[in-house]
Amino acid sequence: MSPAFDEFLAVASALLQAADNQTDPATAEAFYRRAISTAYYALFHRITEDVTGLVVGHLEAHRQTVFRRSIAHPAFKGLRKDIADQHQQAEQAGLRERQSILVQLKALCDHLLQLQESRESADYSPHLDAPSITAEEALRSSAVALQTWAALPESSEALFAQSLLWHLALNQRFKAS
Repeated sequence: MSPAFDEFLAVASALLQAADNQTDPATAEAFYRRAISTAYYALFHRITEDVTGLVVGHLEAHRQTVFRRSIAHPAFKGLRKDIADQHQQAEQAGLRERQSILVQLKALCDHLLQLQESRESADYSPHLDAPSITAEEALRSSAVALQTWAALPESSEALFAQSLLWHLALNQRFKAS
């Protein structure tokens, strides 16, 4: 795992610890909210950076930045469904190795979507239910997902990138019409 992403998780962990040490509930909640958001962004940035490298890594840095910034957060909701559909097709065709890869990618999307939902709640909801538990769960989920992503063979990352690109292209097409 890249040191930058280790640092994201370390920051999220430090925020969680700081929240646990607060006597003022409002201050503690602010730390919990930030820990949740940081845990999500550790995973989001790792995935978008790796996908960018796979897809446009040969281009100049500024073009890579433009591409990375075009990967919108909502794209992952549709991507989860696309991967589930691919899994069902692989299952029907008896492609066991592809099924195994797609199960991992579905789990990765599940972590990402759970974290995304927690982050949206932490950023926009006026009240968090059990913020310390939510923050701890976000940190664990991010760490597991980052480990899953790091353990994937490059061919699986490429399949993920291809599915993400397909989903982004379809969304752009429908937005344009």
